[in-house]
Amino acid sequence: MFSKKASPPPLVPKPHDLMQALSYKEVLDHARLEHQARHLAVKGEPAASHAGLSAPEADTVDLVERRIAGRAGGLDAQTAALTEEVQLLAAAPDLDPPILQQRTIDSITGLFAARTPAIHQAITDERTRRALLAAWRDEHHIVRPAQYPKSRLVHFRWLLAVVGIETLLEASMLMPATPDGLLGAAGLGLSIATLTTALGLAIGYGALRYIAAPGVTKKSVGVLSLPVLTSLLVFIALYVAHYRHLAGVNDDAPSDEVVMTHLFEQPIDLSSQGVILLFITLGGAAFAAWKGYLASDPIPGYEAVDRAFVDARDNVNYLRDDIRGAVGAIRDTAVAPLLRQPKLARAKAAHLNALLIGLQHKRDRMAVLDTQEIALAQRAIAHFRRLNLTTRADGITPAHFAETPVIAVSPVQVSADLGTHIAAAAQEASLNAAQAAEFGLHVGRMLDRTNDCTNEIMASVAQTNQPKETTPTISLRTTLEQSLATVKLSPPAGQATLPPSSTQAA
Repeated sequence: MFSKKASPPPLVPKPHDLMQALSYKEVLDHARLEHQARHLAVKGEPAASHAGLSAPEADTVDLVERRIAGRAGGLDAQTAALTEEVQLLAAAPDLDPPILQQRTIDSITGLFAARTPAIHQAITDERTRRALLAAWRDEHHIVRPAQYPKSRLVHFRWLLAVVGIETLLEASMLMPATPDGLLGAAGLGLSIATLTTALGLAIGYGALRYIAAPGVTKKSVGVLSLPVLTSLLVFIALYVAHYRHLAGVNDDAPSDEVVMTHLFEQPIDLSSQGVILLFITLGGAAFAAWKGYLASDPIPGYEAVDRAFVDARDNVNYLRDDIRGAVGAIRDTAVAPLLRQPKLARAKAAHLNALLIGLQHKRDRMAVLDTQEIALAQRAIAHFRRLNLTTRADGITPAHFAETPVIAVSPVQVSADLGTHIAAAAQEASLNAAQAAEFGLHVGRMLDRTNDCTNEIMASVAQTNQPKETTPTISLRTTLEQSLATVKLSPPAGQATLPPSSTQAA
Protein backbone atom coordinates (compact mmCIF):
# COMPACT_ATOMS: atom_id res chain seq x y z
CA MET A 1 0.00 0.00 0.00
CA PHE A 2 1.20 3.42 -0.80
CA SER A 3 2.96 5.11 2.09
CA LYS A 4 2.39 8.80 2.71
CA LYS A 5 5.99 9.43 3.61
CA ALA A 6 7.46 11.88 1.15
CA SER A 7 10.54 10.79 -0.76
CA PRO A 8 13.67 12.86 -0.30
CA PRO A 9 13.97 15.71 -2.80
CA PRO A 10 16.23 15.00 -5.78
CA LEU A 11 19.76 16.27 -5.93
CA VAL A 12 19.94 19.41 -8.04
CA PRO A 13 23.04 21.35 -9.10
CA LYS A 14 23.91 24.50 -7.22
CA PRO A 15 24.41 27.34 -9.73
CA HIS A 16 27.59 29.34 -9.66
CA ASP A 17 27.20 32.37 -7.42
CA LEU A 18 29.27 35.34 -8.57
CA MET A 19 29.48 36.65 -5.02
CA GLN A 20 31.20 33.44 -3.96
CA ALA A 21 34.13 33.93 -6.34
CA LEU A 22 35.99 36.12 -3.88
CA SER A 23 34.04 37.68 -1.03
CA TYR A 24 34.75 41.14 0.35
CA LYS A 25 36.15 39.77 3.58
CA GLU A 26 38.54 37.47 1.72
CA VAL A 27 39.77 40.41 -0.36
CA LEU A 28 40.46 42.51 2.72
CA ASP A 29 42.07 39.64 4.63
CA HIS A 30 44.27 38.77 1.66
CA ALA A 31 45.37 42.36 1.20
CA ARG A 32 45.98 42.86 4.94
CA LEU A 33 48.08 39.70 5.28
CA GLU A 34 50.07 40.53 2.17
CA HIS A 35 50.64 44.06 3.43
CA GLN A 36 51.89 42.83 6.80
CA ALA A 37 54.15 40.26 5.16
CA ARG A 38 55.77 42.90 2.99
CA HIS A 39 56.27 45.20 5.98
CA LEU A 40 57.98 42.40 7.88
CA ALA A 41 60.17 41.62 4.87
CA VAL A 42 61.21 45.27 4.50
CA LYS A 43 61.88 45.71 8.20
CA GLY A 44 63.95 42.56 8.28
CA GLU A 45 66.32 43.70 5.55
CA PRO A 46 69.79 44.93 6.60
CA ALA A 47 70.51 48.63 6.45
CA ALA A 48 71.66 49.83 3.05
CA SER A 49 75.15 51.36 2.79
CA HIS A 50 75.11 55.01 1.71
CA ALA A 51 78.51 56.33 0.58
CA GLY A 52 79.37 59.77 1.85
CA LEU A 53 76.90 59.68 4.75
CA SER A 54 77.56 59.16 8.38
CA ALA A 55 75.97 56.31 10.31
CA PRO A 56 73.12 58.39 11.82
CA GLU A 57 72.40 59.95 8.43
CA ALA A 58 72.40 56.56 6.71
CA ASP A 59 70.01 55.16 9.35
CA THR A 60 67.62 58.03 8.77
CA VAL A 61 67.65 57.44 5.01
CA ASP A 62 67.13 53.68 5.50
CA LEU A 63 64.14 54.25 7.80
CA VAL A 64 62.39 56.52 5.30
CA GLU A 65 63.10 54.16 2.39
CA ARG A 66 61.73 51.17 4.33
CA ARG A 67 58.54 53.06 5.20
CA ILE A 68 58.03 54.06 1.56
CA ALA A 69 58.73 50.50 0.38
CA GLY A 70 56.28 49.06 2.94
CA ARG A 71 53.46 51.31 1.77
CA ALA A 72 54.28 50.49 -1.84
CA GLY A 73 54.21 46.76 -1.03
CA GLY A 74 50.75 47.03 0.55
CA LEU A 75 49.41 48.89 -2.46
CA ASP A 76 50.96 46.34 -4.80
CA ALA A 77 49.36 43.48 -2.83
CA GLN A 78 45.91 45.06 -3.07
CA THR A 79 46.42 45.63 -6.78
CA ALA A 80 47.34 41.96 -7.24
CA ALA A 81 44.25 40.88 -5.25
CA LEU A 82 42.05 43.07 -7.42
CA THR A 83 43.62 41.56 -10.54
CA GLU A 84 42.86 38.04 -9.32
CA GLU A 85 39.29 39.01 -8.50
CA VAL A 86 38.78 40.37 -12.01
CA GLN A 87 40.02 37.08 -13.42
CA LEU A 88 37.60 35.12 -11.23
CA LEU A 89 34.74 37.40 -12.22
CA ALA A 90 35.27 36.81 -15.90
CA ALA A 91 35.08 33.02 -15.61
CA ALA A 92 31.79 31.25 -14.81
CA PRO A 93 32.09 27.63 -15.97
CA ASP A 94 29.23 26.42 -13.76
CA LEU A 95 26.78 28.56 -15.72
CA ASP A 96 27.14 26.38 -18.79
CA PRO A 97 23.50 26.11 -20.02
CA PRO A 98 23.79 22.65 -21.65
CA ILE A 99 25.14 21.17 -18.41
CA LEU A 100 22.48 22.87 -16.29
CA GLN A 101 19.80 21.78 -18.74
CA GLN A 102 20.79 18.12 -18.51
CA ARG A 103 21.09 18.28 -14.73
CA THR A 104 17.62 19.79 -14.42
CA ILE A 105 16.11 17.17 -16.71
CA ASP A 106 17.92 14.44 -14.77
CA SER A 107 16.45 15.80 -11.53
CA ILE A 108 12.88 15.77 -12.89
CA THR A 109 13.10 12.36 -14.51
CA GLY A 110 14.77 10.96 -11.41
CA LEU A 111 11.95 12.42 -9.35
CA PHE A 112 9.29 10.57 -11.33
CA ALA A 113 11.39 7.43 -11.65
CA ALA A 114 11.78 7.20 -7.86
CA ARG A 115 8.02 7.55 -7.41
CA THR A 116 6.96 5.25 -10.26
CA PRO A 117 5.96 2.28 -8.01
CA ALA A 118 3.97 4.57 -5.70
CA ILE A 119 2.28 6.29 -8.66
CA HIS A 120 1.39 2.94 -10.23
CA GLN A 121 -0.04 1.57 -7.00
CA ALA A 122 -1.96 4.70 -6.01
CA ILE A 123 -3.61 5.33 -9.38
CA THR A 124 -4.41 1.64 -9.86
CA ASP A 125 -6.11 1.52 -6.46
CA GLU A 126 -8.00 4.73 -7.17
CA ARG A 127 -9.31 3.42 -10.50
CA THR A 128 -10.29 0.08 -8.95
CA ARG A 129 -12.12 1.75 -6.05
CA ARG A 130 -13.86 4.15 -8.42
CA ALA A 131 -15.09 1.25 -10.56
CA LEU A 132 -16.33 -0.65 -7.50
CA LEU A 133 -18.19 2.44 -6.27
CA ALA A 134 -19.80 2.98 -9.67
CA ALA A 135 -20.84 -0.67 -9.86
CA TRP A 136 -22.28 -0.54 -6.33
CA ARG A 137 -24.33 2.55 -7.18
CA ASP A 138 -25.64 0.98 -10.38
CA GLU A 139 -26.59 -2.17 -8.53
CA HIS A 140 -28.54 -0.32 -5.84
CA HIS A 141 -29.80 2.44 -8.15
CA ILE A 142 -28.22 5.24 -6.10
CA VAL A 143 -27.19 8.60 -7.52
CA ARG A 144 -26.51 10.69 -4.42
CA PRO A 145 -23.12 10.60 -2.64
CA ALA A 146 -22.69 8.73 0.61
CA GLN A 147 -23.58 10.57 3.82
CA TYR A 148 -21.59 9.88 6.97
CA PRO A 149 -19.44 11.83 9.43
CA LYS A 150 -15.78 12.23 8.64
CA SER A 151 -14.77 11.58 12.25
CA ARG A 152 -16.44 9.11 14.63
CA LEU A 153 -14.90 10.78 17.65
CA VAL A 154 -16.31 14.18 16.71
CA HIS A 155 -19.69 12.66 15.89
CA PHE A 156 -20.11 10.88 19.24
CA ARG A 157 -18.54 13.52 21.50
CA TRP A 158 -21.93 14.81 22.72
CA LEU A 159 -23.20 11.30 23.33
CA LEU A 160 -20.61 10.78 26.06
CA ALA A 161 -21.73 14.02 27.73
CA VAL A 162 -25.39 12.94 27.60
CA VAL A 163 -24.51 9.58 29.15
CA GLY A 164 -22.71 11.36 31.98
CA ILE A 165 -25.61 13.73 32.62
CA GLU A 166 -28.10 10.86 32.45
CA THR A 167 -26.04 8.88 34.97
CA LEU A 168 -26.03 11.78 37.45
CA LEU A 169 -29.78 12.37 37.10
CA GLU A 170 -30.68 8.71 37.46
CA ALA A 171 -28.34 8.30 40.43
CA SER A 172 -30.02 11.23 42.20
CA MET A 173 -33.48 9.82 41.42
CA LEU A 174 -32.57 6.28 42.60
CA MET A 175 -31.00 7.28 45.91
CA PRO A 176 -34.05 6.16 48.00
CA ALA A 177 -34.26 2.88 46.08
CA THR A 178 -30.75 1.61 46.80
CA PRO A 179 -29.53 0.30 50.16
CA ASP A 180 -25.85 1.05 49.32
CA GLY A 181 -26.16 4.82 49.42
CA LEU A 182 -24.48 7.19 46.95
CA LEU A 183 -22.02 4.65 45.56
CA GLY A 184 -24.74 2.13 44.88
CA ALA A 185 -26.97 4.74 43.25
CA ALA A 186 -24.12 5.93 40.99
CA GLY A 187 -23.35 2.35 39.92
CA LEU A 188 -27.00 1.61 39.24
CA GLY A 189 -27.45 4.84 37.30
CA LEU A 190 -24.34 4.15 35.19
CA SER A 191 -25.52 0.61 34.42
CA ILE A 192 -28.97 1.77 33.33
CA ALA A 193 -27.57 4.65 31.21
CA THR A 194 -25.04 2.37 29.52
CA LEU A 195 -27.63 -0.34 28.77
CA THR A 196 -30.27 2.03 27.39
CA THR A 197 -27.66 3.96 25.34
CA ALA A 198 -26.41 0.73 23.80
CA LEU A 199 -29.99 -0.27 22.91
CA GLY A 200 -30.56 3.18 21.39
CA LEU A 201 -27.41 2.86 19.25
CA ALA A 202 -28.50 -0.61 18.10
CA ILE A 203 -31.95 0.73 17.16
CA GLY A 204 -30.55 3.70 15.23
CA TYR A 205 -27.47 2.14 13.60
CA GLY A 206 -29.01 -1.30 12.93
CA ALA A 207 -32.79 -1.48 12.84
CA LEU A 208 -33.66 1.95 11.39
CA ARG A 209 -30.89 1.85 8.76
CA TYR A 210 -31.67 -1.70 7.65
CA ILE A 211 -35.32 -0.80 7.11
CA ALA A 212 -34.12 1.58 4.33
CA ALA A 213 -31.83 -1.04 2.75
CA PRO A 214 -32.68 -1.89 -0.88
CA GLY A 215 -32.27 -5.65 -0.39
CA VAL A 216 -35.15 -7.78 0.86
CA THR A 217 -32.98 -9.65 3.35
CA LYS A 218 -31.56 -6.56 4.98
CA LYS A 219 -34.97 -4.87 5.02
CA SER A 220 -36.47 -7.94 6.74
CA VAL A 221 -33.76 -7.87 9.39
CA GLY A 222 -34.52 -4.21 10.08
CA VAL A 223 -38.30 -4.74 10.21
CA LEU A 224 -37.98 -7.68 12.63
CA SER A 225 -35.28 -6.21 14.89
CA LEU A 226 -36.91 -2.78 15.34
CA PRO A 227 -39.95 -3.90 17.42
CA VAL A 228 -37.82 -6.32 19.41
CA LEU A 229 -35.19 -3.75 20.39
CA THR A 230 -37.79 -1.05 20.98
CA SER A 231 -39.87 -3.32 23.23
CA LEU A 232 -36.80 -4.29 25.21
CA LEU A 233 -35.86 -0.64 25.68
CA VAL A 234 -39.38 0.36 26.82
CA PHE A 235 -39.54 -2.61 29.17
CA ILE A 236 -36.22 -1.65 30.85
CA ALA A 237 -37.33 1.98 31.16
CA LEU A 238 -40.68 0.96 32.71
CA TYR A 239 -39.00 -1.47 35.07
CA VAL A 240 -36.67 1.26 36.36
CA ALA A 241 -39.60 3.69 36.72
CA HIS A 242 -41.74 1.16 38.66
CA TYR A 243 -38.72 0.26 40.79
CA ARG A 244 -38.36 3.92 41.76
CA HIS A 245 -42.14 4.26 42.33
CA LEU A 246 -42.31 1.31 44.72
CA ALA A 247 -39.19 2.38 46.57
CA GLY A 248 -40.74 5.78 47.21
CA VAL A 249 -44.00 4.28 48.46
CA ASN A 250 -42.48 1.69 50.81
CA ASP A 251 -39.29 3.62 51.71
CA ASP A 252 -37.31 0.47 50.91
CA ALA A 253 -35.78 -1.26 47.87
CA PRO A 254 -38.46 -3.60 46.45
CA SER A 255 -37.74 -7.09 45.20
CA ASP A 256 -37.83 -8.04 41.56
CA GLU A 257 -41.04 -10.09 41.98
CA VAL A 258 -42.89 -7.12 43.47
CA VAL A 259 -41.67 -4.79 40.69
CA MET A 260 -42.64 -7.22 37.92
CA THR A 261 -46.07 -7.82 39.45
CA HIS A 262 -46.77 -4.11 39.72
CA LEU A 263 -45.46 -3.51 36.18
CA PHE A 264 -47.83 -6.03 34.57
CA GLU A 265 -50.86 -5.27 36.76
CA GLN A 266 -50.63 -1.45 36.76
CA PRO A 267 -48.22 -0.38 33.98
CA ILE A 268 -49.17 3.31 34.10
CA ASP A 269 -49.47 3.68 37.84
CA LEU A 270 -46.35 5.77 38.50
CA SER A 271 -45.41 8.56 40.84
CA SER A 272 -43.95 11.83 39.61
CA GLN A 273 -40.41 10.58 40.35
CA GLY A 274 -41.06 7.43 38.32
CA VAL A 275 -42.44 9.42 35.38
CA ILE A 276 -39.42 11.74 35.40
CA LEU A 277 -37.04 8.78 35.51
CA LEU A 278 -38.95 7.13 32.63
CA PHE A 279 -38.59 10.22 30.43
CA ILE A 280 -34.91 10.60 31.33
CA THR A 281 -34.19 7.01 30.31
CA LEU A 282 -36.17 7.14 27.08
CA GLY A 283 -34.78 10.58 26.19
CA GLY A 284 -31.16 9.41 26.48
CA ALA A 285 -31.93 6.29 24.45
CA ALA A 286 -33.67 8.40 21.74
CA PHE A 287 -30.62 10.69 21.48
CA ALA A 288 -28.37 7.63 21.16
CA ALA A 289 -30.65 6.21 18.44
CA TRP A 290 -30.47 9.49 16.52
CA LYS A 291 -26.68 9.57 16.74
CA GLY A 292 -26.48 5.92 15.72
CA TYR A 293 -28.68 6.52 12.68
CA LEU A 294 -26.45 9.42 11.53
CA ALA A 295 -23.19 7.55 12.27
CA SER A 296 -23.20 6.05 8.77
CA ASP A 297 -25.07 6.28 5.50
CA PRO A 298 -28.72 5.20 5.80
CA ILE A 299 -28.06 2.48 3.25
CA PRO A 300 -25.85 -0.23 4.85
CA GLY A 301 -22.63 -0.96 2.98
CA TYR A 302 -22.53 2.35 1.11
CA GLU A 303 -20.11 3.95 3.55
CA ALA A 304 -17.49 1.19 3.28
CA VAL A 305 -17.38 1.37 -0.52
CA ASP A 306 -17.31 5.16 -0.55
CA ARG A 307 -14.64 5.41 2.16
CA ALA A 308 -12.36 3.03 0.24
CA PHE A 309 -12.66 5.24 -2.84
CA VAL A 310 -12.08 8.46 -0.84
CA ASP A 311 -8.93 7.00 0.78
CA ALA A 312 -7.56 5.94 -2.62
CA ARG A 313 -8.34 9.38 -4.07
CA ASP A 314 -6.64 11.09 -1.11
CA ASN A 315 -3.54 8.95 -1.72
CA VAL A 316 -3.39 10.10 -5.33
CA ASN A 317 -3.88 13.74 -4.31
CA TYR A 318 -1.17 13.45 -1.66
CA LEU A 319 1.24 11.91 -4.16
CA ARG A 320 0.49 14.64 -6.72
CA ASP A 321 1.07 17.36 -4.12
CA ASP A 322 4.31 15.67 -3.08
CA ILE A 323 5.56 15.63 -6.68
CA ARG A 324 4.62 19.28 -7.17
CA GLY A 325 6.41 20.18 -3.96
CA ALA A 326 9.54 18.39 -5.16
CA VAL A 327 9.39 20.23 -8.50
CA GLY A 328 9.00 23.46 -6.55
CA ALA A 329 12.13 22.56 -4.57
CA ILE A 330 14.01 22.21 -7.87
CA ARG A 331 12.83 25.69 -8.79
CA ASP A 332 13.98 27.13 -5.47
CA THR A 333 17.44 25.55 -5.68
CA ALA A 334 18.13 25.89 -9.40
CA VAL A 335 15.97 28.50 -11.10
CA ALA A 336 15.85 31.23 -8.45
CA PRO A 337 19.68 31.56 -8.18
CA LEU A 338 19.94 31.72 -11.97
CA LEU A 339 17.48 34.60 -12.07
CA ARG A 340 19.54 36.47 -9.47
CA GLN A 341 22.76 36.33 -11.52
CA PRO A 342 22.34 39.72 -13.31
CA LYS A 343 21.85 41.54 -10.01
CA LEU A 344 24.87 39.78 -8.51
CA ALA A 345 27.00 40.60 -11.55
CA ARG A 346 26.14 44.30 -11.25
CA ALA A 347 26.91 44.28 -7.54
CA LYS A 348 30.26 42.58 -8.17
CA ALA A 349 31.20 45.07 -10.90
CA ALA A 350 30.34 47.98 -8.61
CA HIS A 351 32.52 46.44 -5.91
CA LEU A 352 35.47 46.08 -8.30
CA ASN A 353 35.16 49.68 -9.45
CA ALA A 354 35.00 50.84 -5.84
CA LEU A 355 38.21 48.89 -5.10
CA LEU A 356 39.93 50.44 -8.12
CA ILE A 357 38.92 53.97 -7.07
CA GLY A 358 40.16 53.22 -3.56
CA LEU A 359 43.54 52.08 -4.91
CA GLN A 360 43.90 55.23 -6.97
CA HIS A 361 43.09 57.46 -4.00
CA LYS A 362 45.51 55.49 -1.86
CA ARG A 363 48.28 55.92 -4.46
CA ASP A 364 47.71 59.69 -4.50
CA ARG A 365 47.87 59.84 -0.71
CA MET A 366 51.03 57.72 -0.73
CA ALA A 367 52.74 60.11 -3.16
CA VAL A 368 51.99 63.07 -0.90
CA LEU A 369 53.12 61.16 2.18
CA ASP A 370 56.34 60.04 0.48
CA THR A 371 57.18 63.64 -0.46
CA GLN A 372 56.54 64.81 3.08
CA GLU A 373 58.70 62.11 4.67
CA ILE A 374 61.58 62.77 2.24
CA ALA A 375 61.46 66.47 3.04
CA LEU A 376 61.46 65.80 6.78
CA ALA A 377 64.40 63.40 6.46
CA GLN A 378 66.44 65.93 4.48
CA ARG A 379 65.69 68.67 7.02
CA ALA A 380 66.74 66.38 9.88
CA ILE A 381 70.03 65.54 8.16
CA ALA A 382 70.72 69.22 7.41
CA HIS A 383 70.03 70.14 11.04
CA PHE A 384 72.37 67.38 12.21
CA ARG A 385 75.12 68.65 9.94
CA ARG A 386 74.77 72.22 11.21
CA LEU A 387 75.12 71.03 14.78
CA ASN A 388 78.11 68.91 13.85
CA LEU A 389 79.87 71.82 12.14
CA THR A 390 79.42 74.17 15.09
CA THR A 391 80.80 71.63 17.54
CA ARG A 392 83.90 70.66 15.58
CA ALA A 393 87.17 71.96 17.17
CA ASP A 394 89.35 72.16 14.05
CA GLY A 395 86.70 73.84 11.85
CA ILE A 396 87.46 71.43 8.99
CA THR A 397 84.35 70.44 6.94
CA PRO A 398 84.39 66.82 5.71
CA ALA A 399 83.67 66.25 2.07
CA HIS A 400 80.57 64.20 2.73
CA PHE A 401 78.92 67.18 4.45
CA ALA A 402 78.65 68.85 1.08
CA GLU A 403 76.74 65.92 -0.51
CA THR A 404 72.95 66.01 -0.73
CA PRO A 405 71.40 62.75 0.55
CA VAL A 406 69.34 60.95 -2.12
CA ILE A 407 66.36 58.85 -0.93
CA ALA A 408 65.23 56.17 -3.39
CA VAL A 409 61.53 56.28 -4.22
CA SER A 410 59.90 53.75 -6.55
CA PRO A 411 56.09 54.26 -6.23
CA VAL A 412 53.76 51.56 -7.39
CA GLN A 413 51.82 52.53 -10.46
CA VAL A 414 48.23 51.34 -10.69
CA SER A 415 47.83 50.10 -14.24
CA ALA A 416 45.87 52.52 -16.37
CA ASP A 417 44.39 49.57 -18.27
CA LEU A 418 43.05 47.93 -15.11
CA GLY A 419 39.82 49.95 -15.24
CA THR A 420 39.34 48.95 -18.87
CA HIS A 421 39.84 45.30 -18.03
CA ILE A 422 37.45 45.59 -15.10
CA ALA A 423 34.80 47.02 -17.41
CA ALA A 424 35.43 44.26 -19.97
CA ALA A 425 35.32 41.51 -17.35
CA ALA A 426 32.15 42.97 -15.79
CA GLN A 427 30.52 43.16 -19.21
CA GLU A 428 31.47 39.56 -19.92
CA ALA A 429 30.15 38.47 -16.51
CA SER A 430 26.92 40.41 -17.12
CA LEU A 431 26.52 38.66 -20.45
CA ASN A 432 26.99 35.26 -18.82
CA ALA A 433 24.56 36.25 -16.06
CA ALA A 434 21.97 37.37 -18.63
CA GLN A 435 22.33 34.06 -20.45
CA ALA A 436 21.91 32.21 -17.15
CA ALA A 437 18.81 34.25 -16.32
CA GLU A 438 17.37 33.60 -19.77
CA PHE A 439 17.99 29.90 -19.33
CA GLY A 440 16.44 30.12 -15.85
CA LEU A 441 13.26 31.54 -17.39
CA HIS A 442 13.06 28.64 -19.84
CA VAL A 443 13.68 26.12 -17.06
CA GLY A 444 11.04 27.84 -14.91
CA ARG A 445 8.49 27.58 -17.72
CA MET A 446 9.41 23.93 -18.19
CA LEU A 447 8.91 23.25 -14.48
CA ASP A 448 5.56 25.08 -14.58
CA ARG A 449 4.44 22.95 -17.50
CA THR A 450 5.61 19.87 -15.62
CA ASN A 451 3.50 20.88 -12.63
CA ASP A 452 0.50 21.57 -14.86
CA CYS A 453 0.86 18.17 -16.50
CA THR A 454 1.43 16.21 -13.30
CA ASN A 455 -1.87 14.37 -13.67
CA GLU A 456 -1.10 13.37 -17.26
CA ILE A 457 2.42 12.23 -16.36
CA MET A 458 1.14 10.18 -13.44
CA ALA A 459 -1.55 8.64 -15.65
CA SER A 460 1.10 7.77 -18.24
CA VAL A 461 3.20 6.07 -15.56
CA ALA A 462 0.17 4.15 -14.28
CA GLN A 463 -0.62 2.80 -17.77
CA THR A 464 2.48 0.61 -17.75
CA ASN A 465 2.08 -3.09 -17.11
CA GLN A 466 4.80 -3.22 -14.47
CA PRO A 467 5.61 -0.51 -11.93
CA LYS A 468 9.34 -0.72 -12.71
CA GLU A 469 9.08 -0.07 -16.43
CA THR A 470 11.08 2.97 -17.55
CA THR A 471 9.18 3.75 -20.75
CA PRO A 472 7.20 6.69 -19.28
CA THR A 473 10.39 8.13 -17.78
CA ILE A 474 12.19 7.95 -21.14
CA SER A 475 9.20 9.59 -22.81
CA LEU A 476 9.22 12.30 -20.16
CA ARG A 477 12.92 12.97 -20.73
CA THR A 478 12.30 13.29 -24.47
CA THR A 479 9.46 15.74 -23.87
CA LEU A 480 11.53 17.87 -21.51
CA GLU A 481 14.51 17.94 -23.87
CA GLN A 482 12.26 19.00 -26.74
CA SER A 483 10.77 21.79 -24.61
CA LEU A 484 14.27 23.23 -24.11
CA ALA A 485 15.54 22.53 -27.63
CA THR A 486 14.83 26.11 -28.70
CA VAL A 487 17.15 27.52 -26.03
CA LYS A 488 20.38 28.30 -27.87
CA LEU A 489 22.82 29.68 -25.35
CA SER A 490 26.56 29.80 -25.78
CA PRO A 491 28.74 28.64 -22.89
CA PRO A 492 30.49 31.28 -20.76
CA ALA A 493 33.69 32.76 -22.13
CA GLY A 494 37.12 32.14 -20.64
CA GLN A 495 39.21 34.29 -18.34
CA ALA A 496 40.08 37.83 -19.25
CA THR A 497 43.69 38.72 -20.08
CA LEU A 498 44.96 41.26 -17.54
CA PRO A 499 48.17 43.29 -17.35
CA PRO A 500 50.73 42.00 -14.82
CA SER A 501 50.96 43.74 -11.49
CA SER A 502 54.04 45.69 -10.44
CA THR A 503 55.25 42.76 -8.35
CA GLN A 504 54.91 40.37 -11.30
CA ALA A 505 56.61 42.88 -13.58
CA ALA A 506 59.47 43.20 -11.13
